[in-house]
Amino acid sequence: MAKKFDKIIVVDLEATCWEENTTTADLEKAGIEFDPWLHQGDQVSEIIEIGVCAYNVQMGDISDPMSILVRPTSSKVSEYCVKLTGHTEEDLRKHGIPYLGAVNRLRKHFGPKHRIMASWGNYDWYMVSQQCLREEVPFPFGRSHINVKEKHCIHRKLEKALGLGAAIDHEGMKFEGTPHRGVDDAYNIAKILKRLLEG
Repeated sequence: MAKKFDKIIVVDLEATCWEENTTTADLEKAGIEFDPWLHQGDQVSEIIEIGVCAYNVQMGDISDPMSILVRPTSSKVSEYCVKLTGHTEEDLRKHGIPYLGAVNRLRKHFGPKHRIMASWGNYDWYMVSQQCLREEVPFPFGRSHINVKEKHCIHRKLEKALGLGAAIDHEGMKFEGTPHRGVDDAYNIAKILKRLLEG
């Protein structure tokens, strides 16, 4: 099937994380951009929320964002992670679904394989690809990815890229929702993307 340019699928992930990252130097040497804390002892960071919405290029509107909670299987939700994301181990065990089910839900509602995916930085793209490899789940996206963080920096001629909250402030917009909730971050990323593409 040919690539579709009608919508851009905007994704923001939350994952199990810890205050100290034991692999920072290795990832930096490899040139991998990341946000938090990918390992803690024998635990590997796992996706616990997929926040996603679609920016309709033709209509210029943003769909209602969806939160897909994912039940972790090989890592614990640390106190640090709870403070950062608001997601507790208990809530994820109760309301989360297996990663394969989460990816299938993403496919069903957004058809991301044949559309462009966008996120704030490259972390989300990297995390999805790594977890798909670990769990032998087909990668749900196509080959096209927009790094909105870099795009914003270039468009606004900034010396360095901003975090999402700072970028929202820079645009004179109000952050809607709670920072570090994937569903809210995805919607705010889409607002910035919309402004950059339409401006």
